[in-house]
Amino acid sequence: MMEVTQNALECRNCGSHNTLILNQGTIAPFFLKRVHSIQLMSLGEQINQKLDKLPDTLIKKTLNSVFQVLSNTTIGKQLNKFRSAAKTNISVCTDCGFVCPNYNYDDSQLFGLYEDYRSDSYDSEREFFEPQYKNIQSLVGKSGIEINNRLNNMSNLISKYVELQSIETVLDWGGGRQIHSQRTSQ
Repeated sequence: MMEVTQNALECRNCGSHNTLILNQGTIAPFFLKRVHSIQLMSLGEQINQKLDKLPDTLIKKTLNSVFQVLSNTTIGKQLNKFRSAAKTNISVCTDCGFVCPNYNYDDSQLFGLYEDYRSDSYDSEREFFEPQYKNIQSLVGKSGIEINNRLNNMSNLISKYVELQSIETVLDWGGGRQIHSQRTSQ
């Protein structure tokens, strides 16, 4: 059942007070680990924990054997690594359509997310929590097509709500080793 409540906070995008709180958001396991220091158990870890709690009987031995056989299949390996996302509330602006967590993260929380962005350790940890990331990690920030798609998507989104000619200053925060501020001239 979807819960909807009025939000007293203003929209972070357009400043409107016409926002709703919906209990339909999720937090990705990688974000949850890096920002909140919470590590959700994988499906395989959950099953192992439940099997460990069973009394030592023939049923436990049989279930362990079946689990081990299934774990060695391709789909079993994927299911064992699967970590579901955590539920959270989101804020939705009814004026501009902006959707965001109904929580204001401060800089200190977000630094952990970008601490070693796009390094081997970042890629390895992200792949641990999001095995499908391995399929795109060599493209992120490196593929011309991927970069152009990102830029085009951002340009389309921004131009829908902002008069681009009126922008004088741009701040690019996070996503790299340095924080950059660039002044543009018209």
